[in-house]
Amino acid sequence: MQQESKWGNLDINKSYIGISPFFEKWVKLFEYHLRKREVEDSHLGDERVLILSPPTDPGIILLAESNRKGETIFLCPTDRIEAIAYGYVRKKKTDNVNMVLSNLEQAGFDSGYFDIVFANCYFDFCPHEEVMRSIRKINDILKKGGLLFSVHMDIPCGWLGKLWSGIFQYVPAISRGCHP
Repeated sequence: MQQESKWGNLDINKSYIGISPFFEKWVKLFEYHLRKREVEDSHLGDERVLILSPPTDPGIILLAESNRKGETIFLCPTDRIEAIAYGYVRKKKTDNVNMVLSNLEQAGFDSGYFDIVFANCYFDFCPHEEVMRSIRKINDILKKGGLLFSVHMDIPCGWLGKLWSGIFQYVPAISRGCHP
């Protein structure tokens, strides 16, 4: 999945790997309240959940812990992302996350398999030509009446937010071209 950006080709896998060391801090500073709201609004408990996000998203832990009686699957498009996610989940001592090594299109989930899909910062890193295909796939694997939650990176405010945004913009190697 590549997209031409002003920094070159945008590849979701390279972007996830590039941003992994910084993403936990980003979410805790700017988006953690949104992850908490996802938990409240989704009424997690015993659902079958799919998470699409960078591998060091604190939301993975929060969602998995809130869905203890259910099944939580984190989709890892590459071996490297799976290794990063596994290390992160193990470091946080969470055992309620099943990792599936595949991209969304080839994962092989049945139609109507998931109750809820959380696509946190997934579409920020997804090339434009892949967005509609991903949405169609998500719609297919969601149960009728299932929920899609999607948090997007937004333009941060305040001096700290502007600092992070500036780092993303002027050091594109960090995120491989994606920035708020």
